[in-house]
Amino acid sequence: MLSVDTLLQEARLPGRRRRIGTQELPGDESARITREIGSLPERSRLALALRFYESLRPSEIGAILDLTEDAVRELLVEASRAVIERLRNSESASIAPARRVRDLSR
Repeated sequence: MLSVDTLLQEARLPGRRRRIGTQELPGDESARITREIGSLPERSRLALALRFYESLRPSEIGAILDLTEDAVRELLVEASRAVIERLRNSESASIAPARRVRDLSR
């Protein structure tokens, strides 16, 4: 399988504008999101990058990844859910010790 960078390079179409969010995230939040996306399987990372960074439609992503449009949609949903769940878990893990210390001090 080709690397994510190679596939992204091949997927860039002339005249296509990249869709980049207008809201800036604090550095630590951006780093957390990037870390969680980076921990996904390569195909999931690529699907997210093609959809949200390159603004490709699911049908276009399917042509690149050799998947049906429905399979791409499912992959995007699963990858997004995985990132959200991992972010929630890491947030609750970092909050839990602080709560325990506070509870012990009462």
